[in-house]
Amino acid sequence: MIDSTVQVDNKKLTIETIIAEGGFGYVYKVRDLESNTIYALKKINSSDKETQSEIENEIDILKCLQKHPHIMEFIGSSKSGRNGIIHEDNNNASANSNRSLHSFTYLILCEYCDRGTLTDLELPIQELERSCRIIYQIALALEHIHSFGIIHRDIKAENILFDSKGFVKLCDFGSATREKYEPTIRWTPLERSTVEEEMQRHTTPLYRPPEILETYLHYPINCAIDVWALGCLTYFMRFGQHAFPDSGKLSIVNCCYTIPKDVPADDPLVRIIRQCLKADPTERISVQALINSMEVEFSDMDLKNTIVPFIPYQPSSTGPATATAASTIAMPAPASTAATTAATNEIPETNEIRETRETFENLKTCDTPKKCEAPKICETLDTLRTLESNDLHEIHQGAHEPPHECLIDLEVESSQKPLSPTLNHPRNTLGAHPFDDLLEPFGTSKDNRPLTSNQRQLNNDDGFGIDPRSRINDWKVSRRGNIRALLSSLHSVLTEEFRWKPIGMHQLVTDADVKKIYRLACLAVHPDKVTNCDDDTKEMAKMIFTELNEAWSKFEGR
Repeated sequence: MIDSTVQVDNKKLTIETIIAEGGFGYVYKVRDLESNTIYALKKINSSDKETQSEIENEIDILKCLQKHPHIMEFIGSSKSGRNGIIHEDNNNASANSNRSLHSFTYLILCEYCDRGTLTDLELPIQELERSCRIIYQIALALEHIHSFGIIHRDIKAENILFDSKGFVKLCDFGSATREKYEPTIRWTPLERSTVEEEMQRHTTPLYRPPEILETYLHYPINCAIDVWALGCLTYFMRFGQHAFPDSGKLSIVNCCYTIPKDVPADDPLVRIIRQCLKADPTERISVQALINSMEVEFSDMDLKNTIVPFIPYQPSSTGPATATAASTIAMPAPASTAATTAATNEIPETNEIRETRETFENLKTCDTPKKCEAPKICETLDTLRTLESNDLHEIHQGAHEPPHECLIDLEVESSQKPLSPTLNHPRNTLGAHPFDDLLEPFGTSKDNRPLTSNQRQLNNDDGFGIDPRSRINDWKVSRRGNIRALLSSLHSVLTEEFRWKPIGMHQLVTDADVKKIYRLACLAVHPDKVTNCDDDTKEMAKMIFTELNEAWSKFEGR
């Protein structure tokens, strides 16, 4: 379909590339031939009335919610069958009058958000102001959605986009509904299982609230679902991991999540998390109350400002705001002094830091690297290594950069450290099959082959090998949530402790085969099975278990 032309309403579009794909269909980047405007086009195929009803419900909800600054803009849609394009005004009449049109293709045209998703940001987010802006803008979108009696039901990091100006845009209304439930003691087991199955089909395991996992709690099922998901999302932004990483029913129903001991009790984001993550939905904070409290508590922040690239709000400054060190990594600032300015503002300046900063200033005034004295550079490098060991500063040095340039680029390291360092090493392409890249989405790429003894030894060298978490992330991204691809390549990310044997595609032909292997994989990597292992192995198991659960949910909801 790439390079082909389609028409949605009165717009003729050429398809440029695939943005995403999944059980629902495909999302393409398209260009309007007349205005040259870029859009996102979602293509969904349906062959049954239930799927058609859900797609038309998504289109109806998108139309209803237009236009809002933090909701993805809907441009238009079309529906095609065997007899060609059918205009929306005559959808129902055409379907009823011509029974042969049982298979349809829907095209939904929306704005294109070119700044990526929340998952593209470095997590955990170090800047409080940036986190607050994201939460506040999501809350504004939810307030608008809830005012129409609509529940989004799938608030998660992947559905938080950033538009060309860097503002939050909430997307994916395929799970949205107007249906609300009030389970009572009079409900039959069939009613309960029907509602639970429907809710689980339209939600993501990591963000599911207690009321949809256990209807015997007799909690109301309403807009408070989105508030719980917002709490889970806030936890993810604050700590870089999920509140309920194993999606366990007991931990969710009992609201058992952990706040690190070194985080102060008055942490503003932790307060938001605690207000949202209440087992009883009637005790959760409302979206309106959350917005009001944030406007009061963070009145000194510009909550409605851009998020990507991040520019801190400085009301006392007459000039433009200065970017922080972390923002210069995500979006390089034009002036190299921005990172140094932020660093000196965030950390009390000791004599040692002051001397180092003065040395930087002297180095920056040099016309060429040759004019800088080598002893001073060596002395400064030694000082920086000492500061780095004290968790105050990091130096980032390119392979071929002049000494004075690499010294200027200074970043402040937050007390909230990543779980482990991630070192990128060039892949060894010797002996690679010429079609490895083509086969990668199907679990047969070079990354899936068993590690050689040399590679295993390299990976076991602490601090000098490929971080296992990085390998798992590569495994997740390259398989794009395809359950068959994930299972057939699972051996490439599991260590010997799991005793997992490689699975071939011939063992994953039917849905029953996939279900069988999926269950075996869950048993192998379930967090309860690795309680006696080291922390790294436990964390690997959780990451893999979570990804398999999400892929299985997508597979079931095809």
